[in-house]
Amino acid sequence: MLGRHGPGQTWEEATMERFLTPAEAGHLLGLTAASVRRLERVGALPAAATTDGRIRLFRRADVTALARRRALQKKGAHHG
Repeated sequence: MLGRHGPGQTWEEATMERFLTPAEAGHLLGLTAASVRRLERVGALPAAATTDGRIRLFRRADVTALARRRALQKKGAHHG
């Protein structure tokens, strides 16, 4: 799957669309980048890679799955 990318995209651009920085992941989750890093440290959100600048990257699919789980938990808390 890593080799697939859209028309006009380089492999690097396609790959970066699949990975998010802590700030980008936080935006999708409604959290700060520090909170995303905390989730990684406690094992709730696995980091997929680390850049040369030591920035942890997260798979977009992992982040969206966590966002869905958080939304379901929140919804369940309001209906329980």
